[in-house]
Formats: sequence, C-alpha cells, structure tokens
Amino acid sequence: MSGRVKAGADAWHVKVDAELWVWWLGTSALSLDGDKRPCNVLASNAGHCLFSGTASPDHAARVAELMVSKRFNSGWGVRTVAVGEARYNPMSYHTGSTWPHDHALTPPARPAAAAHLAPAPRSHTTRRW
Repeated sequence: MSGRVKAGADAWHVKVDAELWVWWLGTSALSLDGDKRPCNVLASNAGHCLFSGTASPDHAARVAELMVSKRFNSGWGVRTVAVGEARYNPMSYHTGSTWPHDHALTPPARPAAAAHLAPAPRSHTTRRW
C-alpha cells in the first residue's frame, strides 16, 4: 500500500510541477485560469512548491533564488507579489504585503535561502519605511 501511495504522490508532484511551471517567468504560476492557462504573475505561491516538494530540483533552485531576490524579499519577509508586477501594492493584503505564513513556508525547503530571508536585527529606533 505505501509503495502505491508514494508512487501516486510522486506522479502528482511531477504533474503539478509540469502544469504550473512558466518558463518565461522562471517560476511557477500563481494559479491556472478557467481555461487551464497560467496566470503570469510573480507571486509567493511559487514558494509553496518548495515547501510541498512539488518543484523539481532545477525549478526549486530557481524559485528559491527568486524568493530571496530584492523583488520578493521586503526585509521583513517574502512579499505576496513581487515588486514591479502590475498589481503590486505593498499595503494591500494579497498584492505585495508580507504574510508570516508565506515567510515561514518558503525557507525550510532550501536552508541556504533562510539566512537571506531572515530580516536583519533592528533596534527599536530603526524603521524600514
């Protein structure tokens, strides 16, 4: 039974990676639209593929590098949408703000990324804005 379950999970991971990977963005799609076309937005959802193990090793490395880039790393955590995207707004709930759970879910899949994602220590007088 466990061998069959593992084989099914492995096949599901390959399918998710294949259907969500957007080569021209170099990351996984935010989602698929009603016609199963990728929504071409650089979003932190790609980091969930690191946590879940659905990204292939090559894709995981590219996503991890993107998640620690200046477009995603706010200094406080991973932004939900990358700086420069059409709907980017750091004050909006799902279009650029930093969510603690996204920040928590992304680094464990690639420990080397965790050091880059952790905000630098700040004194009580230091402000980021």
